[in-house]
Amino acid sequence: DAAARAEQRVKEEEEEKRLQKLKEEEEERKLIEAQGDELLLEASTMVEEGKLVEAEKAIVSAKKAYQKAQVLSPNADDHPMHHLYKLPTATTHDLALSGVADTLHQAKLEQVKKERDEQSRHEAQQDAQRAAKADQEKFERQKLEKIQAAHGNFNAKRLETAKKEQERTIE
Repeated sequence: DAAARAEQRVKEEEEEKRLQKLKEEEEERKLIEAQGDELLLEASTMVEEGKLVEAEKAIVSAKKAYQKAQVLSPNADDHPMHHLYKLPTATTHDLALSGVADTLHQAKLEQVKKERDEQSRHEAQQDAQRAAKADQEKFERQKLEKIQAAHGNFNAKRLETAKKEQERTIE
């Protein structure tokens, strides 16, 4: 009877240890999950502030935290983060991650569009400057040609006058 009680006590202690370990693991998982939530919130703020590179790093870190906390869909790695909402088994964490990742994705697309527009404006400005310079050079060339032509006419008249003077002098 004493041996059975001792054996029962050992089983109860082992069960207690197992439950304590599960409780500690659950607390750690919740802590990691909260860290992921915090990272995702920071990422959202960074996207709003235009800090897209930092936001992407925070989103990736949040995803890793969520994976470690085991709160994402099992096949979340098979899809781009901004498409996780499409998963039939999407968890609330998949949806949150997907929402912030999609906002980042849209911000990146907008940034690329702005950069292209800025490049186009810059190129158009350079083209206009080149055209204005070419026009100015053409105007200067025409002006020089007119001056040279006028100078040539003046010299031709002077030469003609000088020849006439010379002819009169000879006569």
